[in-house]
Amino acid sequence: MSVLPEFSALIAGHGRAVLLTEDGEFLSPTKANAAALLGGRMPLVVHGPATLKRLGNPDVAVLDLLELFAFVCPAQSVAPTPAGLARALDMTLPTSQETAAMALKDMAEALLARLAEVGIPAGQVRTLEQVYDWEQTRSQGLVVPVEHPVLGTIELPGPAIRLDDNAYGGGRETHLPPPGLDEHGAAIRAWLDEP
Repeated sequence: MSVLPEFSALIAGHGRAVLLTEDGEFLSPTKANAAALLGGRMPLVVHGPATLKRLGNPDVAVLDLLELFAFVCPAQSVAPTPAGLARALDMTLPTSQETAAMALKDMAEALLARLAEVGIPAGQVRTLEQVYDWEQTRSQGLVVPVEHPVLGTIELPGPAIRLDDNAYGGGRETHLPPPGLDEHGAAIRAWLDEP
């Protein structure tokens, strides 16, 4: 069983980049369109700073396999390229940017398997949507329904810390919606004006 969801993978060389989407489609990001193509994706990369620099430093988050390698294989050197990482993991060397992008998930799985071999648990990596839909998250009250005066029933993050054994973890029995614009403004201004 894979512990990784379908991530996109990004490889950026000198003058050319390849983005493998979660659906298996290859896209060609450039400095002009990298941020737009990446959108909300958090792609797997090898050497995040160099990858993003080659794309004009778009303001996006990435999952850098070199960081995972440094955690799993401390004090072991590796060339900061997809081929270098493949060599360090005894995997088939990629022959193009496309094959490198296709190999990144396998490299991540290999690193997580090494953690499991030495007894370090690594559960499934979930997207934010998967976390909020996960049965365990809901059973622990980490998502709570709240009645909003305009939006109706909405879901908000629940209390993450439990201070005692009561059903509400030391928090409220009924959660309140976020305040409307300036809903408490007069009270706050009056409090600030108190001597």
